[in-house]
Amino acid sequence: MDCVDIKVGYTCNNDCLHCVTADKRRYGDLSAEQIKREIAFYSDRGEAVLVITGGEPTIRPELAEIVRYARATGFRHIELQTNARALADGDLARALAHAGLTSALVALHAPVAEAHDRITQRPGGFAETVQGIRNLVAAGVQVRMNMVISLLNLGSVEEMV
Repeated sequence: MDCVDIKVGYTCNNDCLHCVTADKRRYGDLSAEQIKREIAFYSDRGEAVLVITGGEPTIRPELAEIVRYARATGFRHIELQTNARALADGDLARALAHAGLTSALVALHAPVAEAHDRITQRPGGFAETVQGIRNLVAAGVQVRMNMVISLLNLGSVEEMV
């Protein structure tokens, strides 16, 4: 299956201690029109899977429009790489599913709030991410999880699994 990743930008609502793109935040984000041009470019080449990644794509107000555009241009599978915090709003999760989102890879870095929030440097982020996962599942979106392992969460890997 052919797949393409489109990085919509570097802005994020987390500040993860392990972030490999934090130093690139100064480069900003692509406009919705730039993203659509990239989607069209790859759909014209017969790509079947689109992965929308960032930064954090869910903080973009036009994300459902972008997903809908990708579906209309022929992408059969559209995945979102996300921390899912903004998806604690069930309306957003439902809007993305309705627009054509088929799966999400959600970053959850520990099985408990204290550790996850320390890693992401966002108090309350764990609760939002967990609710975002619940909302995605309820909307019919397939969810997988990603845990970046570091010294801060190494002792909880088994519990996470």
